[in-house]
Amino acid sequence: MNYTAEDRYNIFREENPLVMQHVHLKCLSTYLSITPQHLSRIRKYK
Repeated sequence: MNYTAEDRYNIFREENPLVMQHVHLKCLSTYLSITPQHLSRIRKYK
């Protein structure tokens, strides 16, 4: 993992736009190896 959590989120969002609409945020945070709270902070500024 050479990418920051924000980079991993952005890459996933660009490559899988439809999945973002259907997956639970807790599952997404686990997949990205970050906490749900950190994912929430990342999404807050997007």
